[in-house]
Amino acid sequence: MPLEQFKKYIFVSPIEGSWLLEETSNTLLIRHQIYADPQGKIPTWLSNKTALKGVKKTFQNMAKQIYKKEYQAENNFITSSCSTFE
Repeated sequence: MPLEQFKKYIFVSPIEGSWLLEETSNTLLIRHQIYADPQGKIPTWLSNKTALKGVKKTFQNMAKQIYKKEYQAENNFITSSCSTFE
């Protein structure tokens, strides 16, 4: 890609993230933490909105994966919708 094409993008650095999955007797707790610093190049409200969309998409994709047979010890899990992101 020519260098002038990159001018329309904002590169965010650093980005750090982690996942913690905890299984209890009847639930799976998933904690997702991410830190990204756009260095003041975009407004906070836009940064937050974009981050929430990213987390929502990640969890939607994760939900598709957990239904696959290779990830299931037993077919005894409960699903629900996460309206927090809507």
